[in-house]
Amino acid sequence: MLYIKKQSPPALVAGEVRKIQRSPEWRRLKGTDTRAVRAYFDLLPKEVLRQALSKEQNGLCAYCMKRITGGQSDTRIEHWYPLSLSKEGALDFKNMLGVCYGGEKSDHTKSCVLCCDAQKGEQEIYVDPLSDEQMEKISYHRDGTIYTSLFNAKMDDDINGILHLNGILDKTTGKRLSDTNTEIVKGRRDTYERCSRQFERMAAKKSLTSSNLKGMIEEIENAARRGKELPEFIGVTLYRYKKKYQWLLKHGR
Repeated sequence: MLYIKKQSPPALVAGEVRKIQRSPEWRRLKGTDTRAVRAYFDLLPKEVLRQALSKEQNGLCAYCMKRITGGQSDTRIEHWYPLSLSKEGALDFKNMLGVCYGGEKSDHTKSCVLCCDAQKGEQEIYVDPLSDEQMEKISYHRDGTIYTSLFNAKMDDDINGILHLNGILDKTTGKRLSDTNTEIVKGRRDTYERCSRQFERMAAKKSLTSSNLKGMIEEIENAARRGKELPEFIGVTLYRYKKKYQWLLKHGR
């Protein structure tokens, strides 16, 4: 999971929102009428929304970091604060995220472990990719597990219990019983291992230095700020780079 810096909504979207909000029917509408609220949300230009969300998220699902392109086939518009609980939030671009389909379109013959919005549905969550402070707490184990440093119970509960970002865990032992349909745990594990092999190659060439790692980190962060498409699970790579960078600095390398 990565920090997402929200941009202004596309002009076409902002214009449609203003038209809806000026209508007497919208003003009279009660927020508890979820079907009607969703009908108004459906009036927005979804293709434009998906493309804008995908771009500001560097082509990655806001929750699991799988690839999204902004197309209807792989990108869903998610309301971080549930549409069913907020009439105004239904039209607020700041409340919208681009997410994958969470395994709904995967082969279900072996298992059916959904993640991201497909699992979250209309549940409220605390973990928020728009919070830089929260995203700084995101960490990864070698086995691909995503967790929070210094243990933030609310965030971990959402990661495991609502978003299923670690697949299915045994409630007693915490042992993983199954990855998700989209194999996001495997994806993070493979990325973690690629970083380890990269560090080994750099060490063999005597190029594993804090200066070089700093440059590699800045290259990714600059690409993110420019809205460039980033590799899947790049959050794991950044985590590894930053941890290794701090270690190298501490040891004067």
